[in-house]
Amino acid sequence: MIIVLKPHAPSATVDRILAAIAAAGCTPLHLPGSERVVLGAIGDERALAALHFDADPAVEAVKPILAPYTRVGREVHPHDTVFSVGTRTIGGGRFTLIVDGSLGYPRNAEAEPHGTLVSVGYPPEAATVPASALVVPGDRMRDARLLDAVAARGIPVFLRRGDAATLDELLVAAEQIVAGGNGKVALVDGGIRGFEPTASRSIDFAAIAYLKERSHLPVFVDPSEAGGRSRIAPLVKASLVVGADGAFVTGLLPAALAKLAQELEAIAAVAGKEFP
Repeated sequence: MIIVLKPHAPSATVDRILAAIAAAGCTPLHLPGSERVVLGAIGDERALAALHFDADPAVEAVKPILAPYTRVGREVHPHDTVFSVGTRTIGGGRFTLIVDGSLGYPRNAEAEPHGTLVSVGYPPEAATVPASALVVPGDRMRDARLLDAVAARGIPVFLRRGDAATLDELLVAAEQIVAGGNGKVALVDGGIRGFEPTASRSIDFAAIAYLKERSHLPVFVDPSEAGGRSRIAPLVKASLVVGADGAFVTGLLPAALAKLAQELEAIAAVAGKEFP
């Protein structure tokens, strides 16, 4: 449930409604805006309906949450999620390159590491492996025990979309991690399987726009299986234009990385993004 308060509602009103939500056994969310305060309530819809917020004189509107995910959706959380991996900021208007498993910016034909990502496939591994961030592979996206393990770990998670997963299924998987107490989640789309024989996957740029529209989580692209090294740079540049927050880059030579970085700086200036 989304509860929109009337303009300039006092803090005492906010505290009263949040306390009522918690007393009903539901999870309260406080989302202050510049003019209005929006509150979220996650839990038993019958318990929330019994509170009759629609009759409260301080409430302007009460709306149901329509998406099958609440914590990762923009209905309840309209502001973009931003978090750090090592010394790098993920999200928040920045475009970040992850080069061969490390966060880095190619400068002078060298990659400067700022954090290491480790792909994990099993819960015990997720709980102990040394890493700045964890990557959940696409074929493990539906593993509930693994999602719970990376949630409990509490460090940033890059959740890859599975080969046969819809975008909403990806968001539901992310919802499980966030519900487990870890809000440092980024979504990774490596493309969809198609019929083109020259590439095992095709990058779905409409998916980037959809994920940015529906969720506040950062969105990354991985073009590594979309046709070889020659296509990586143009696909990364296109993903920045569409609105992605970053990209995975694998196997490019230092000179090619440095050239890509220069081109991304120019594109980012036009697209309203920061890079690096």
